[in-house]
Amino acid sequence: MDKEPHLALSETATVRQYRWPDNSLVAEGGPGRIDTQREPLRVVSDNATNPLRVLWLRDSFGTALAPYMALTFEETLQLDYDRTPPKRFAELVEGFAPDLVIITVVERNLGNDFFSALPPSEPAEAPTAEAR
Repeated sequence: MDKEPHLALSETATVRQYRWPDNSLVAEGGPGRIDTQREPLRVVSDNATNPLRVLWLRDSFGTALAPYMALTFEETLQLDYDRTPPKRFAELVEGFAPDLVIITVVERNLGNDFFSALPPSEPAEAPTAEAR
């Protein structure tokens, strides 16, 4: 069950930051500032308001949101959206298996190539004779 949605930035929550996918610990402490990530960073909070796993593609505007994301979601995998071509995006979704994918970006960059290219997908199989 989700906890009461009260997002006071308190130092009582322990937030751990890990490189991904090797899970080496980068930092541990309260829900503080997390700069834009050039490589995937897994952030785990022991006192989040819900247990969801989130793939968060972001830009530098996400720096101010990072403490709130850490307090809201038990686990986030964050990366600069501009360093996530379609194939890598698909690999992150497959490898991390998030409950949600959140993309935050300043509006002036909405015309960026990232938003005009879809991630690769498996081609649909042709129906068999029995299915026709």
